[in-house]
Amino acid sequence: MLRINVYCINVVLFVLFICISMMGYAGDNLESNQERLRVAYYQGGDYGEYNDYLKAMVSAFSDTGLIDLDGELSSLSSFKLWNEVSVRSRGGKLEFIQNGFYSSGWDAKDRLRVRDEIRSRVRSKSDIDLIIAMGTWAAKDLAGYVSDIPILVVSSSNPVEAGIVKNQAKSGVYNVFAHVDPNYYERQIRLLYRIFPFRKLGMIYEDSTLGRSYSAIEKIRSVSAQLDYELIECHAISDTPYQEQAEKEVVDCFEYLSKHSDAIYITAHGGVSENSIPILSKIARENRVVTLSEVGKDEVKYGFLLSLSRVDKYNTGIFIAESIIEYMNGVPLNELDQIFQESLKMSINLKTAEEIGLYLYADTLAAADKIYYEIEAP
Repeated sequence: MLRINVYCINVVLFVLFICISMMGYAGDNLESNQERLRVAYYQGGDYGEYNDYLKAMVSAFSDTGLIDLDGELSSLSSFKLWNEVSVRSRGGKLEFIQNGFYSSGWDAKDRLRVRDEIRSRVRSKSDIDLIIAMGTWAAKDLAGYVSDIPILVVSSSNPVEAGIVKNQAKSGVYNVFAHVDPNYYERQIRLLYRIFPFRKLGMIYEDSTLGRSYSAIEKIRSVSAQLDYELIECHAISDTPYQEQAEKEVVDCFEYLSKHSDAIYITAHGGVSENSIPILSKIARENRVVTLSEVGKDEVKYGFLLSLSRVDKYNTGIFIAESIIEYMNGVPLNELDQIFQESLKMSINLKTAEEIGLYLYADTLAAADKIYYEIEAP
């Protein structure tokens, strides 16, 4: 009986050794065999911040060895940048697929076609190993619909509230990873409130699931109760291929909010563009209303008063790169840490402050990373 038990124990230990060895090999497979992940990309449409994130990711991927690039990239648009990298990158662990760039141009009808085309390709051709979903629109299209491959979500305003992932820390969805910057909007509003303690804050957003996610309106409402300011809301279409319509509706909202609030918080919106910002800024200045840009310094350069925004996206690119490396080394996507808090940088336009009669204290100016002395044209 003792001999049989010893024999059984030896068998069990041998089987465990084999299983552990196989598990280690599976985790190191991509590393040891130098295989490349074939990567595709999908965005809801052209948007400046998407382009900024993609550029930052390309730089970070190059610096961490995920792609092998020589020299500077010249392309400006996301589409051209993707194609340039796909042609010029000859080494590294990632391959940007040449025909792997997808965009639905903010067209609701084309959106369904592109989504179905991606799923069909994933299932029939098996030539995509990972897809980058840039923004909430793209992430909503793919998460839960394309379950056959890993999905990496970047630049989504609130991936948990949007239903893309289940949790902030780890996704809770086996094939999805989404970068999460918790409390980003709350941090921004609180910092802006310290500089200018507004009593009535105006906000513009599209009254849709995605529109409310882009604007983080629920979070802003929550902060309003804590800081005791009134929130004045106005609805304007954002996700549309008809740019002029989106811009017109935003202008109409600015006309309304400038008469009913003492500050306007401008979040990501399709109608806020280089065409409309000079008009919006002029409306606000004429009504002596403070304008607070969530997006960044370019909007301040064109006439909005102040911004506290995520302007250094390179570190986020490094975070994404390191997450991909962990995944390639065997860590499941839904076990990766999604939280990375981006630093905020302040931009101020002193000409705008002068025109609306706002005095800015020395400590505020000293804290600014960028000061504009004139209002520039786009």
